[in-house]
Formats: sequence, structure tokens, C-alpha cells
Amino acid sequence: MTKWKKIGKWIVNVVSLLLLLLILCAALALFAAKMQNKPVFIFGRSAAWILTESMEPQIPAGSYILIERVEAKDVNVGDVIMFYSDDPALHGALNTHRVTAVIGDHEKFVTKGDNNAGPDTTPAQGEKVVGRYLRNMPLLTLLGRLFRSVWGLVILFALTIASVAVTFAGRRKEKKEPAVSDFDARVAAEVERLIAENAAGEKEQKPPSDADDAQNEK
Repeated sequence: MTKWKKIGKWIVNVVSLLLLLLILCAALALFAAKMQNKPVFIFGRSAAWILTESMEPQIPAGSYILIERVEAKDVNVGDVIMFYSDDPALHGALNTHRVTAVIGDHEKFVTKGDNNAGPDTTPAQGEKVVGRYLRNMPLLTLLGRLFRSVWGLVILFALTIASVAVTFAGRRKEKKEPAVSDFDARVAAEVERLIAENAAGEKEQKPPSDADDAQNEK
């Protein structure tokens, strides 16, 4: 293996490891957010899973969205915000609806789902606003829906097994290559030694020529 091939392989391994760590961190953050009912922000951004159809068609049910951290004073009419709802039916869960009116100096907000007939019965408290909607995340939504299904879990398991198998096979090949090269070198050296010994033996056993006999007679 040449020097540049080794460097290229090292770069690929590092990039793959970084991507794996990034995916793992994202998965852990989403899992923690779900368990704690609290978005985990990284660099002021977080992903959230929308379960209901109240914000359709802009946000379809079962979608991941990207939200940004926001303070109540920066929320305006028309913004889609995520907040802890005081609606008794939601039991303090996170809700994502559009602001239709600001009450006081951003102390409260009247909110409404785009797909709902009327506004929410309980205003959103300013101190309970956690984020503002930025955009949908189609790729994460696709992966989320896939891996929430049985077939998605089967595919994920198969890909993991295949990745481990390919890595293991590559490592075994790398370990065998030096041994084969060393064996070839030793065989070549032994062949050269035998050729040299054979040539030396033939030279010693060479019969004397006529010129040598004449010299001896003198």
C-alpha cells in the first residue's frame, strides 16, 4: 500500500467516524428530548417531532421540524412557536401553533393551529415559549418514519451487520498482506542463495583445460 493510499484511507476512516458520532449525538439528543419533554438545543437549533395534523398543510403530521431558540420579546404575530401548553387536555406538553395575537408586552400569545377551526382556549405564556419554527426537515422525517416501522428496524439492523462485516474483512486483509509480502521476500532471497551456491559449485568442479595441462607440464 502506497503512502497516498494510506493517507486517503485514514481520511475516509476519520470522516466516517465523525459522521457516525454526529448521527449518534443527534439520536441521543432527540431521545433525551422525547424522554424529558424538553428540546435539546445545539448552537441555538433543535429538531422536534410533530405528531398531530393541527399545523397542516405547512407541517404535516409525523414530521420533524427545525426550531430556533427564541425569547418571548422577539415573537411576532404570524410566527409559529413551540411552547409548553397550559391547556388541561395537553397536561403541560409541548405544542406548536401559530401566533395570531400578542397580549400585553409579550406576556401572553393567542395561538391557533392552521388546520384548527378556532384559536387555542388557553393563551401561551411568554415564559413558556421555547422555540420558533424555521422549516421542515424532509430527510430526517423520512428516516424517522422509516426507523419507527418494523421494516425500518430490520433495514437498520442489516446495514449495521453489513458495515461490521465489511470492516472486519478489510482488517483481516490488511493483517494478511504484510505476511504474504514477507514470505515472498524470503522465498526470493532463498532462491538467489541457491542459485549462487549452485554457480559456485559448478565453478569448483570445472575440469582443467588444455592450457592448464600445458602449464603443468612445463
